[in-house]
Amino acid sequence: FGNGARTTKLLRRAFAPLIGTVADNRVTSRLTSRVMKIIKSDAIHVHGERKVTHGDVTLLEGFELNKHAALTKTFCAPFTATIDRATGTMRIDTSAFIPDNLVSAPEGATHFRLKAFGAAIDFEADQFLNAMSESAYLPLGHKRPVKLTLSHTVAPASATPLLLAFGIEFVQIVKNGTQYELDDKKHNAMAIVRVD
Repeated sequence: FGNGARTTKLLRRAFAPLIGTVADNRVTSRLTSRVMKIIKSDAIHVHGERKVTHGDVTLLEGFELNKHAALTKTFCAPFTATIDRATGTMRIDTSAFIPDNLVSAPEGATHFRLKAFGAAIDFEADQFLNAMSESAYLPLGHKRPVKLTLSHTVAPASATPLLLAFGIEFVQIVKNGTQYELDDKKHNAMAIVRVD
């Protein structure tokens, strides 16, 4: 259990820039549960000595940081998530989508932006590198197709697991251009969409 708690803490530190704006208040316990499944998938070591590094880290794929807003129900447009291990490039490409049709926005939101977040996690050394890319704020109710690419580089030629998260964040922008975060962040969605 100690190994699982350390791993969860490392993942929380790696994804800290997202925790305040996206994660629900039970994300730590849900993440710990997923980490314990990874540890139990270690088929090399005996019970009590199993390690995350020998488990199936791809079990993190699909993990939602916000249990109140599933990414695929909030942002319904098709997208591809790719990781190029050699260059360390992590990329999200959306298909052309009309926000009015394929974004499920909360009441009061006027704009949204898409975010991609990547991390290279060294579970043995208890270290990580991370990077983020994000779109500009786009108006909700937009009727013309939008196609976006989000790309960033994390750790070229890394031997550690690489995690790519993708999500959507909502805000209200009033006529004078002032931007307000919504009081209820339960609609912001982010999920780990690719693990390499």
